[in-house]
Amino acid sequence: MNTYYPIRYFGDVSNMMRAYVMERARECVTRLNEEKASLSTVEQVQQYQAKMKQAFLGAIGGLPRRCEDLQPAWGELRERGDYSVQNVLFKAAPEVYVTATVWRPVGGDGLRPGLLFPCGHDEHPREEGYQEVCAEFAVNGYVTLAFDPPGQGEQKLCWDPVLETSFAGSGSAEHQHCGLQCELVGHNIARYFVQHGMAAFDLLASMPEVEATRIAVTGSSGGGTQSSFLMLADDRLAAGMPCVFTTDRWTYMQRPHWHDEEQNLTGALAQGIDYDDFYIAFAPRPAVIGAATWDFFPIEGTRLSYERAKQVYSLFGAEDRLKLVEVECPHSHHPMFRKFGVEFFNRFLQPEAEFRELRDFRPKPGESLRNTSTGQICTSIPNAKLVFELNLDEVAESRSRRRPPTREELVALLGLPRRPCPLNARVLETREEQGLTIEKSFMRTEPGIVVPVLRLEGNKSSAALLYCCDDGMERIDSQEEKLLRHHAGKGTAVYLADPRGIGETEQLSQSEGGRNMLRDIWIPQHLRMLGTSLAAQRAYDLARVLEYVRGQQGDVPIALMARGMIAWSAVIATVLDGNVKSLCLRELRPSIEEFTTERTAVIPQAYAIPGILQFADLPDLVKAGKVKSALILEPFDSLNRPLTEEQWHGTYAASWSETTAQLSVVCRVDGLQRHAVLEDYLCG
Repeated sequence: MNTYYPIRYFGDVSNMMRAYVMERARECVTRLNEEKASLSTVEQVQQYQAKMKQAFLGAIGGLPRRCEDLQPAWGELRERGDYSVQNVLFKAAPEVYVTATVWRPVGGDGLRPGLLFPCGHDEHPREEGYQEVCAEFAVNGYVTLAFDPPGQGEQKLCWDPVLETSFAGSGSAEHQHCGLQCELVGHNIARYFVQHGMAAFDLLASMPEVEATRIAVTGSSGGGTQSSFLMLADDRLAAGMPCVFTTDRWTYMQRPHWHDEEQNLTGALAQGIDYDDFYIAFAPRPAVIGAATWDFFPIEGTRLSYERAKQVYSLFGAEDRLKLVEVECPHSHHPMFRKFGVEFFNRFLQPEAEFRELRDFRPKPGESLRNTSTGQICTSIPNAKLVFELNLDEVAESRSRRRPPTREELVALLGLPRRPCPLNARVLETREEQGLTIEKSFMRTEPGIVVPVLRLEGNKSSAALLYCCDDGMERIDSQEEKLLRHHAGKGTAVYLADPRGIGETEQLSQSEGGRNMLRDIWIPQHLRMLGTSLAAQRAYDLARVLEYVRGQQGDVPIALMARGMIAWSAVIATVLDGNVKSLCLRELRPSIEEFTTERTAVIPQAYAIPGILQFADLPDLVKAGKVKSALILEPFDSLNRPLTEEQWHGTYAASWSETTAQLSVVCRVDGLQRHAVLEDYLCG
């Protein structure tokens, strides 16, 4: 559909969303850095440390329960000269298993220091490049425990036993797939990474040759992420060395680059959790930042974080306990990190020891590091629970708490503005066309956010309709445009709006792997770190447009029509507005919960609304909106398959039965039937 006078002449709206995120992030990091700069006593630092730990645990949704009895199942002990290797399978929680390998030094007496080695992003982490790291620490006297994180090695979360591969993709892709499901449930997938790491500490500390007060942690890339998280979450660690992960959040955002889902801590920007905070919270315990100068984690940011953390260590009189080691290399676990890590840890954990170089190392075949009969937890242990199954438990537990929320509750949950700014609407163009007045305008629903609106109206209107769709008003098909024009000519003022990031304000493309990385990944991720979501913000835009429509049309009945996933935002908008008479939802996905209970369902980043299922599912939200009537036309399931009447009544009808006084559901129809159904509903 022709959207007429373009709003791009009034600002760079195609980069509006990135600029908005950057401005809000800048405010957050500035406030946080000022707070850190004001720390001047050990007591103030300790209060800040407690605050950061609380913020981190809140961001991941708290720690899940753990097992007191790890029930380790040990594999065959294999001697390899100066060290031995042994697989172990143990429990992190009831029915939650961890696959790991222990590398022990051979010879010598007395208790040993221990080392946790959380593996980074490799398809088969314990079978590939990390073996040499573990072996070198072992020959230097460290009992080293390397373990698979969720989504890697034998812990695949999306394993297809027929195809013998992950249906989501490897490593990062699994983290994203399951991590977005976790967001809806009300936590971050990082909590399971931390759960595995803390259980690994429990196992290492329980080994008779390990002194529990001398356990350190190190890892690279995703292992550096996990090391950082454990340094903040587990007070028992004696030393830490995250590698090729630490930078500065503001510097990292300049690129911009996407994160793994476990690195997108919900509310991290709003709560003020930056990379240096993992070290500040760890002070004055010994820590090293391992950095690659050619890394995609910018070295400039690494140095900033180091300087801020060093100021805190100096308050403890412990400047020598924090080090930055830089290696000229790309993103990798360079051998220099191993050597520096051993020598640094030795200073505090075994002062009399000297570095021993690992010689003639040859990695062993992957099968020798297998803990399970099939190579995967999910197909080897029938009762095992991975992230999906754990989410099922939490979803089931949350159902009894769900109810229609109040507007105030929803605003707080979604992180929306509490005080609206002036809309400052501006008309760009007015023309007469085929008996209709066509008016193009835009308004500012929030500082930095512009929303374009198109009005179609005949001579006299007794009602109003607001329309939105996933692809924006420019891409409305001809049949739908014909219907809206026809409806406008029969006495309804029709408004078309593109909430932020849609249509004219869609973020300019920065493609990566065939995706618009900024629009589809970076912006939604950072909005969640700001404590909100793109779906929630679009709902806010629609509510503000409804406010504008009411101001233009007076006290007339207003209907809201949405097509696609944006229907979720439209439903939320009815709660925020409170005065929508009727709702028409085409191609609706009628259950948010289904995106967590259908294993292969893919949640668009924009619609991963943090914690929504702890409070309400879609029927609860429709009920909270108090619309008098609703039409659901051509609904889809969570796998994007059109629903039949039989499927609707078998799966969804019961939960939707009391949402509104008049509910109509029409499933599969052809073009003529669709036009007739919509016309009857809109004119009725």
